[in-house]
Amino acid sequence: RFILAKMRGARAPQPKLGGVYMLGSCARTFSGDAFHRHHFILGDFFVVDGGSVTFDEEMSLKEDYDFTCSHIKAHGSVMRCQRMTLNVKHYDNGGGACTTRDKKGKEEKRNIGILQRKWPGVFRLNPKRKNEVIMRWKKADIDAAEDEEDEHDDPRRANGRGAGRKVGRPAKTALKRPASAEMAKRARTKL
Repeated sequence: RFILAKMRGARAPQPKLGGVYMLGSCARTFSGDAFHRHHFILGDFFVVDGGSVTFDEEMSLKEDYDFTCSHIKAHGSVMRCQRMTLNVKHYDNGGGACTTRDKKGKEEKRNIGILQRKWPGVFRLNPKRKNEVIMRWKKADIDAAEDEEDEHDDPRRANGRGAGRKVGRPAKTALKRPASAEMAKRARTKL
């Protein structure tokens, strides 16, 4: 109900698809906005508020990526809550998508091909994880920090394993300079 209420109260373009942060820990999201409007919505938990978007039956894997893109195209945005997570079995549990995956990754590659054909320029291969993709909706008005955050996350591992690990470039820290020499002296004495 919370996500649905946020979706209905959002400024235009009003989203019709909402979801949660894809890792088990959202600690890394607290420096940014609580909600993102052009980011991947994990298929384990989502809220749909009407609309005509449906799942592509040609896809057997990664259909949640396609569903997210279809909603952004149809309604202009989605709503992902960066402060809410789930603790679910997803990537390696039996049944569902895990049954569809094959050891050689043929089905993953076929579905990645479908995504890249349907959404040119939105998906690229993840250089760190075999048969995974990185989604970047380029028309979105999002800053580089949000892009980089999603680039290093693995949305298929919602149980949080590896979520606390630092990946990629270290975070930039902004240091403010004191306005005067007197303020600099006071700052040094407090340390």
